[in-house]
Amino acid sequence: MPKSIGAILDSAAFDILARVLLTFMFWTSGLAKLIDFGGNAAVMEGFGLTPGWLFNAATLALQIGASLMIILDRGTWLATGALAIFNVLTIPIAHPF
Repeated sequence: MPKSIGAILDSAAFDILARVLLTFMFWTSGLAKLIDFGGNAAVMEGFGLTPGWLFNAATLALQIGASLMIILDRGTWLATGALAIFNVLTIPIAHPF
């Protein structure tokens, strides 16, 4: 491997940037649920998840909390496992192809 690429991959800044980018879809979705809490609670109820406010709060807490854990490198395996299970569970509920 070229030394320049090795230096980039070994840098702490690249590590943090990679974690931010890899969790981007989760923390942005969580922030969207926080910013428009009522609207997203209604979406949850539209999927049959009642009470919508509770499911919205749990979802945004998971998405933002797990993303922060991964970005801060604290409990990364737990956070990635939680997000993986979340993804598997959302497929039949919110993405029924």
